[in-house]
Amino acid sequence: MRPQHPWEDVVRILGNSGQSWTVARLRRAVGKLVSQHMADPALLRPAPRKNPEDRLMTLIAGIAMANPGLSLRDIGAQLERMRERTPRGGSTWSASSVKKQLDQARKAGLALPTSLQDVV
Repeated sequence: MRPQHPWEDVVRILGNSGQSWTVARLRRAVGKLVSQHMADPALLRPAPRKNPEDRLMTLIAGIAMANPGLSLRDIGAQLERMRERTPRGGSTWSASSVKKQLDQARKAGLALPTSLQDVV
């Protein structure tokens, strides 16, 4: 995954597979492997900068496309179960925050269902 993805994403994926890593520990471990010529030095190159909201927008659009019958609140509840933070760092998703991300996804050209209902 490196260097195409930031260290935080790699740590998140490893955490999902049951491994316990922090960004600092993973960087040190990879740095040690590179210094001992056991890993490619390209792994330590900086990842390209991405807007953190792009990942959330894509995730929310994917949830909406996978199940068009979900309401905005249902999508928010699913994000909370996944422990995804809001763009401002909160842990509780409101329907308006989900709607804003879906609107941005539409502007970005993602094909989204139009049947989402704002159940407030």
